[in-house]
Amino acid sequence: MLTNKSAPLRYLDWNNLRFQLLWIYEGSPSSNVRQVRHALPGLSAWWVRKGSVSIQGGGEEVTGLAGDWVFPPFEGDQRSFSPDFQFVSLRFMASWTEDREAIQEEVPRKCSAEDYPKLERATHKLMKISGKKMLEAKNQMQFVTVKMQNFLSIQCAFLEWIQIYFRVMEDLGAQTYRLVTTDDRVNDAKTYLERAPIDHPMREQDVAKVIGISVAQLNRLFVKDMGMTPCGYFNRRKEEHAKKMLVQTSTPIKRIGYELGFNDPANFTNWFQSKTGQSPKAYRKAILES
Repeated sequence: MLTNKSAPLRYLDWNNLRFQLLWIYEGSPSSNVRQVRHALPGLSAWWVRKGSVSIQGGGEEVTGLAGDWVFPPFEGDQRSFSPDFQFVSLRFMASWTEDREAIQEEVPRKCSAEDYPKLERATHKLMKISGKKMLEAKNQMQFVTVKMQNFLSIQCAFLEWIQIYFRVMEDLGAQTYRLVTTDDRVNDAKTYLERAPIDHPMREQDVAKVIGISVAQLNRLFVKDMGMTPCGYFNRRKEEHAKKMLVQTSTPIKRIGYELGFNDPANFTNWFQSKTGQSPKAYRKAILES
């Protein structure tokens, strides 16, 4: 269950909030298409350096000019770039579990970079630490080989950047969400489901036995706190793992399906398309071009 309440959480609970930088680069959009309907979920931040961009989403439209920060909606928007558009693009995750992002704005937002100089400085620092090789990879940054110390330096700079990002988004009226459960048995069930082999079938009776309750009680408690059944939670974990493998690795689609327990590539394609509305190949192509 997601909530936007701001009461403190235990340190243990905050450890469930995961941050990941997918890419940062400066230049023009990866796709040559100047009008794009974007439907893939995720968090983005654009610092407009030249030209303009208009984004429509959630019944609202914003236009970003040089010197503006633009924050596209979480998913489902229409984008239009000027021919000379140049920007610094960041794409990242700030999620509680899988696709439960901490910010899920339905409308685009923007601000002037002059109003938030700390965000500008943190962006320059992150770009400098990332280095030329990483920046030139653009949205293929996750495939670049890097030493551990360089990786850790990038992560430290990214955490500094995202701390400022959250402050900016709160100033702009964005809601920050967190995942909350009210029953320790639900937490125990989640732990079991997150550690269970992802290539094996999940049986709710096995989860209930470990927790020490009936299947009916497990489903009732889980749906109350999570808004879905344990089976649905496990399937979402598989779906998000598939998405991450498609976007963050160059692993062949057939191999990804096998790692998820699909011996027949066609079965994996059909399953993935039933969850996302796209084939694995189309999903990988769309997000890497976005």
